[in-house]
Amino acid sequence: MAKYRELFKIRTNDLDTYDRVKPYVYLDCFQDVAGHHADILGVGYEACKKENVAWVLMKNRIEIINTPSPYEEVEVITWPSSRSRIDYGRDYMMVSKTGEVYAKATSQWVFADMTTHKLLRSTALSFPEEVDENPLFEGKIEKVDIDELVCNNIIHSHKITNSDLDHYGHTNNARYVVMIFDALPNTKDKLIKSIVINYLQEAHLGELVDIYLEEKDGYIIGCGKVREDGRLSFTFKLSF
Repeated sequence: MAKYRELFKIRTNDLDTYDRVKPYVYLDCFQDVAGHHADILGVGYEACKKENVAWVLMKNRIEIINTPSPYEEVEVITWPSSRSRIDYGRDYMMVSKTGEVYAKATSQWVFADMTTHKLLRSTALSFPEEVDENPLFEGKIEKVDIDELVCNNIIHSHKITNSDLDHYGHTNNARYVVMIFDALPNTKDKLIKSIVINYLQEAHLGELVDIYLEEKDGYIIGCGKVREDGRLSFTFKLSF
């Protein structure tokens, strides 16, 4: 299956105070091209809606190699990279016009019934052709387990507002990375190298999500918990 490519220009709002691309901007770009490619393949939002199914993101992994310059035009590339009985993998790259890789990522998706919210097999919708691209990473995206120690102190809290929601009425996957980014200590001398995030239970409009994190074994690990009922919304692992 051929790779799909789009050009993006780095905007002022995409940069942090140190002129580095914010980590969630990569995910914004990646999900845009994924959506456009899915439409082309006949498995996008409108096609899914007709069949009462929805794509649900389970996990993301991103590695940041370097940061684009302000106002630089970059190319974002995506392709379905794997398929199993229950899920699909989709990979991404952001590169310069000369081919320098700025970031690469992989994601794990499943289908869900829009009425019952039950997960469906990967055959719920058919791709027009077989997945034949090699994945960027070996194996599945890791499961980030959180013990009770990481949930002792609230570092940051975020209330889910209208600007966090996507066209399904769900909290957009990149917004969870915004919460993580806002919870981090000063990153002046640190470039975020990698992020793994496991999406567990959605946070809904009006709910308050408390972010917990701690440094462990050279990584920052953490989670987001919904304050109203204590449910675990997501877990993550981050390195500089």
